[in-house]
Amino acid sequence: MKIKQHLFEWFKQNYLMLIPMTIIFQSCLGSVAAFYILSLNTKLPQMLALGVSVCCCMGYNASVLAQRKLTYVYTMLWISILANTILILIYAWN
Repeated sequence: MKIKQHLFEWFKQNYLMLIPMTIIFQSCLGSVAAFYILSLNTKLPQMLALGVSVCCCMGYNASVLAQRKLTYVYTMLWISILANTILILIYAWN
């Protein structure tokens, strides 16, 4: 719990600096996930996985642009990173 709180405090202190960095990072991570998902096939399971990846990336970008609460933006960032990382791990080994 202490690490989670420390990361959030660091994110809060450096929020303006981290906005462009995190948008670029999670967008690149989402595009890598989309590459691996689309490299296999374009059937329904892959399209659903692609939809999850796109929704996570767009959700974070929209929360930053809409100037939502900092806790919401921070949560959306971690959801986007975790979802895209899991999708990369699943589809990279197929």
